[in-house]
Amino acid sequence: MVALVLVGCGRPSGERDVALSLARLLKHQVAEARDLQELEQRTANSLVLALDAGETPSNMPGMPPAHDFPLIRDQFVKAIETIKSIRTKRAALAQTIRQESFLPQMVNLVQEDAVSSLLEDVARADSWVQLASNALAKHEIALGMLKRATERAAGDPKSPDVINATFKSRAYVAEVMELREFVKLFLSKSRLDPMAVQINTLETEYEITEEEVGVR
Repeated sequence: MVALVLVGCGRPSGERDVALSLARLLKHQVAEARDLQELEQRTANSLVLALDAGETPSNMPGMPPAHDFPLIRDQFVKAIETIKSIRTKRAALAQTIRQESFLPQMVNLVQEDAVSSLLEDVARADSWVQLASNALAKHEIALGMLKRATERAAGDPKSPDVINATFKSRAYVAEVMELREFVKLFLSKSRLDPMAVQINTLETEYEITEEEVGVR
């Protein structure tokens, strides 16, 4: 019988080699994952600033502030497209990490944790896009309602028809407020360096050095 060669924590040396391979694979994704994280942060900040800048007092009793979408719509649409791009790239990173099979259970758990972390970010992006798309769709409906009411009233803003349409059109503000709270909650949370926890776990469990993995 051939005795197994053991390394840190009594693990076979072959398992350490697999752990090192995963650590290096994760390390290769760090730069892009970090760039995406920073881009998401900047996009969130820009979106909150745009929403706050577009807020106007409501002249309808009991209604929340309205938002001047014509002023911020381009920024709003740009933010949505940026988040969609981030979502697509993160999903691709998750697939890159997942496509290789790492059989030792401990290594596989770390691999799945890295994938799950990225997929959680993808799910958050889906929520961003859904909330923002809902707000835009409701805004388009609101514009249509006001336009038709104004045409019927021959442009008289004090017409009951126009006032009623204005009140109903403010329904989209709820979507805007929900989106803003969602983004502000995201900004309030601290962010770990992408892949840092997983790489550190492999280094600790298998006594792998940073030099072996590569300079971060």
